[in-house]
Amino acid sequence: MYEHIRPDGTRNPSYFWVAPENLAESPTDTRSDIWGFGCLAYELATMAPPYYADARGSVDELFRLYKRKAAIKYPENISYGFDSFMRSCLQVEPHERTSIMELQTDLFITSAQCNLF
Repeated sequence: MYEHIRPDGTRNPSYFWVAPENLAESPTDTRSDIWGFGCLAYELATMAPPYYADARGSVDELFRLYKRKAAIKYPENISYGFDSFMRSCLQVEPHERTSIMELQTDLFITSAQCNLF
């Protein structure tokens, strides 16, 4: 199982950031990393990973949610660009997820880059 060891030595299962195809032990590519990137963005906006409340901490329940293609509850108080960016990353089916090349031209990403300097 995927685990993260916290600085205090306790273990934290990190399967909530693992792409559905990884949990299913199916072939993966860079779009699996895009899922993780979307999870990071989602957690920054909500303080919890996607499906966290619905899965109740269970990897089995998380996998069932993936198989059902259950809808992710997106926050309502974010910009259209951020919402669109997260949705493009968090598609359960890898072939429906955005690619790295598409991310490089995503309006949310490119506008954030311009605003950094």
